Amino acid sequence: MAATAHPPVAPVEPAGGLVRLLEADPELGAALEPDRRDEARRRIVARVVDVSDGVWDPRRDTAEDSVWGAIVLDGLLLHDLELTDTRASELIGPGDAFDPREPGLQESVVPVSTEWSVLEPTRLALLDRAFALSAARWPEVVGELHGRTAARAFRLSVQMAICQLPRVELRLMLALWHLAERFGRVGPEGVTLPLPLSHRLLGQVVGARRPTVTLALTRLHQAGLVERLDGVWRLHGHAPGELGELRTLAQARRRPAERPRAAQGAPLSATDREQLRQRVHERVAALSAVFEEQSAAVGSLQRRAEEVRARSADLRARVARDRDRDGRG
Repeated sequence: MAATAHPPVAPVEPAGGLVRLLEADPELGAALEPDRRDEARRRIVARVVDVSDGVWDPRRDTAEDSVWGAIVLDGLLLHDLELTDTRASELIGPGDAFDPREPGLQESVVPVSTEWSVLEPTRLALLDRAFALSAARWPEVVGELHGRTAARAFRLSVQMAICQLPRVELRLMLALWHLAERFGRVGPEGVTLPLPLSHRLLGQVVGARRPTVTLALTRLHQAGLVERLDGVWRLHGHAPGELGELRTLAQARRRPAERPRAAQGAPLSATDREQLRQRVHERVAALSAVFEEQSAAVGSLQRRAEEVRARSADLRARVARDRDRDGRG
């Protein structure tokens, strides 16, 4: 059967507030054949909005019922989910697709709330009924959007797994490399991460309090793994090696009967075992030093608390004596 011929259609000229989506985000058309990609680039349009730094209310720009999604064309957003006094944060950057309506939030039995912030001036392409109609002839584009949504869900799963690690130093190191995979820039002195990541925000990413994050980053800096210069984070070393070491250590801690069959490959060479042993010893020494510092800090706080309690008891006794003397007078 011959393919149905489509009549030639004049290219759409974007009006004010519209953009040709495949020109703004060419990867959306990566799965299209060249001739179909050219036509899709001329035909598929989306409405755009620009949002400035600060707290952002998606309902303000996506109030229409037909808006069901958005793509970040440029900039950086922060999505916070708050439960009691704890926040979990997600960074959303160029190419990410998300649903600004946050379906399920109102129906959740867990008392959570969300907040959006604009960390860098951001341009969004809104996905609505008009976009869906213009893209209907190119399902590959819609498939790419679904793929990006799935990729975002996977990155959040990785972030959840990182938050389960017992050591904050390891959480931070892996979280920074996880972000560097998307936002990092490789240079001669390491991988730079030009993101406005404060200690507080990093704590919300890895599930730790700011003072703990500060102490852990100090240890990583002393180990030559992480540094911050002029507000830019720089990572040293190689992420695959660190992750490979993590997997090796995790397998070594299992009992032999619990090890998965895939892990029972060729044994480590004597050189590899010695290098691994040396790295483990270095990590243990570093963690021991952290424990000693924290123990000393706790001891100092306990002594100060005892002093405060003693002063408080003395003050209460003096007040009681003064009241008793005034009562007799």
